[in-house]
Amino acid sequence: MTGTRDTSDFGDLTWLAPALLEQPSKSKRLRPWSKGLHGPGATDAKQVPLESNTKRKMLENFRSVLYAAIIHVKDPALQAQWKQAHQGFTKLADELREEENHHLLTRRPSARQEAKWVPWPDIRSATAQMVSKLEADSEGLDPLKLYKKMQKALVLLLYVNIPPMRNDLARLRFVDGKPSEEEMRVTKSPNYIEVAPDGSMTIVLNAYKNDNRSASADYDPDSADFVLDNPRRYELKANPVLTKFGFSPEGLAQLLTDYRKLSRQRDGLFSDRFPYETEKYPTVNPNPYEFLFPDGVFIDETGGAADAMESAITDVAYARRLGRLTEKLVGKELKSQMLRTLFISWLDGQDPSLEERKVLAEWMQHSVERQMGTYTKRPPPERREIDHAQKKSRNDDAM
Repeated sequence: MTGTRDTSDFGDLTWLAPALLEQPSKSKRLRPWSKGLHGPGATDAKQVPLESNTKRKMLENFRSVLYAAIIHVKDPALQAQWKQAHQGFTKLADELREEENHHLLTRRPSARQEAKWVPWPDIRSATAQMVSKLEADSEGLDPLKLYKKMQKALVLLLYVNIPPMRNDLARLRFVDGKPSEEEMRVTKSPNYIEVAPDGSMTIVLNAYKNDNRSASADYDPDSADFVLDNPRRYELKANPVLTKFGFSPEGLAQLLTDYRKLSRQRDGLFSDRFPYETEKYPTVNPNPYEFLFPDGVFIDETGGAADAMESAITDVAYARRLGRLTEKLVGKELKSQMLRTLFISWLDGQDPSLEERKVLAEWMQHSVERQMGTYTKRPPPERREIDHAQKKSRNDDAM
């Protein structure tokens, strides 16, 4: 509750009390319960207090522990203390639930969202500058440096050139046509980029949050037991709705095409940096399954001594790279969930039609109701009324 414990002996649980929630944290790695209670040396991100819903879930866990103790330990003195703490946690949980409801009704950003808030146009502008610089530098760079720069750009472009999806893209790989189920089991990559004979590309997702399989209780991602009966397909070609809101799937497809051609140039790409590999495996491709983001030091910014691997980076590693890149470009560490919120909040001010919302919601793998509800963050009602009045006034003047 206030930092790490040096022992697994939790004693008689009398320390599990509401008052201790307001103690300063002992760990710089944990976000505090309230503002100003962060641990010494904590980064800016770890100084932001926990959100109301996170606190409430923690309190429910505390209550469950205390309830079990009250039922099974028949010590009157301890039971009295546990009941008092249980009542205190219940009162706090009720207050936090009201706070949550207020946030939902007003669509106000959470404290953490406010700390990471970047206007969507700023993200798009910074990304465009990154791509322009990449294009300008591409002629003079050696293959390995160009490969790394293109890969870094793709980490973000998959969330800016098309409507931002969830964090399901780490294991994408290029596949000519449809892969066999066995190949997907071997590579553990149910999500892939399908390349047609004419070179056109489609992102195919078989495993995602609301696929009714990977979220089930008995789903084991390590088993690679993929059921391919309901894939979602996203063609990377010009789309009037996506173009209207600043997306360029066709531009992403072109960069992916160029990137794939470059990644196949193994001799020029890796032999200089890994001559021992060329000597040991002169005909072996270190990325035989054509993962978009293969694991291994030849694309790792931090360096290291590991050999190139025939596998993809993990979802966690992808999110970490995305956060590092956005922090460098816009000054905030942004990951997929925050990028989704920033885009949809901006979209709400563009007055999209219902049909346009449906197209965007399909790409983002959620319903229009969810798009207009949980994800959309707005100013308080009185501010919305002022904005609406000013917009109506501008429209009247234009007429």
